[in-house]
Amino acid sequence: MQLNARAGEQALTLERSEAAIAEYRRAFERALARDDAAAIGDYGYDLAVAQLVAHQPREALDSSRMTRIELARRSASSFPALDLAEATAEYRLGERDKSDRLAIEIATGSDTATARPAMFRSGRCAADERDAAGLN
Repeated sequence: MQLNARAGEQALTLERSEAAIAEYRRAFERALARDDAAAIGDYGYDLAVAQLVAHQPREALDSSRMTRIELARRSASSFPALDLAEATAEYRLGERDKSDRLAIEIATGSDTATARPAMFRSGRCAADERDAAGLN
């Protein structure tokens, strides 16, 4: 599981997003088999990010939602970085309202590491809609 994740990380570093996706998918599947909620969250998030890098927003959206479902089955919570991956996928699919709502929720949360990227995502949605109030 960890070997697959490291291989996925190296593949992304080398700009081989398809290889990264394959490795993260294997790591995610192994985490599911082991019923390891922390690893499910980590590798599901990594998979979604790799899919975003590969310009596969539909697949990234599916991966982030599947990760959330699997976490809920194990009574584990989602986390802001996974939510941000979902917001980014929604944005790239043209679902600006969904992306903006999720980004605002993340930006106003307690996780400072994801607040700034979420505010940026929300700003992009506002800019696309020519919403001056939203940009402020």
